[in-house]
Amino acid sequence: MANLLYWIPSCYRNLKNYTKAIEYYQQSRNFHQHLGHDESEATRCMQLGNSQRLLAKNSSDRAVAFELLSQAEQNILQAIQISTTGDYKENLAYDYIVFSLIGQNAYAYRLLTTRYRKNKLPNLKNIIILA
Repeated sequence: MANLLYWIPSCYRNLKNYTKAIEYYQQSRNFHQHLGHDESEATRCMQLGNSQRLLAKNSSDRAVAFELLSQAEQNILQAIQISTTGDYKENLAYDYIVFSLIGQNAYAYRLLTTRYRKNKLPNLKNIIILA
């Protein structure tokens, strides 16, 4: 059942339905946590954080985007903690990649909201947010 809950959110994420993907990744993470499957729990935390990052990236509401990025950061930090404790080195590589992407998205949103409002950089509408 826990593994089935892995494939469902992956399908939703591939369809760019990040809200549903987040919902099912949370269920899968909780299931693995209950079963004591630490490595799978860490993987689900990373996937959950990445889906939250992708939803934030596609959100037009900056406050919602910042909240999602904050939640994503917490999930990735949890994944890093589990992966470090369990010595899951492969997981750590993915965790740090997603963590850096979250930081990149957060920085881009801050840049757009603070500097654009102050009219210091008038061409910020053309900035491309990578990742």
